[in-house]
Amino acid sequence: ANWPLILASYKIDFLKQIFYGKAVTVKTGISRIGNSSFVVYQEVWQDGQQCASGQTTMVHFDYASQASAAIPDAVRTQLQTLLVEAA
Repeated sequence: ANWPLILASYKIDFLKQIFYGKAVTVKTGISRIGNSSFVVYQEVWQDGQQCASGQTTMVHFDYASQASAAIPDAVRTQLQTLLVEAA
């Protein structure tokens, strides 16, 4: 319920035009889990074609010490259920 994270980086590749007013599907998973960080991988699809992909690196952060902290084992276990192979 209260997991302190910071956004470390993100990258988006736009592969095709995305049209306003048409439905899109966003597929999300975890592509990598490190000691204190993990990468969220996403794809945007429209009309059966992949239009974009992106990666966001999130870091488990201890605001009191102003430093990254190890991902708790319980959280790591949950993240592992979401692992996907990034394209």
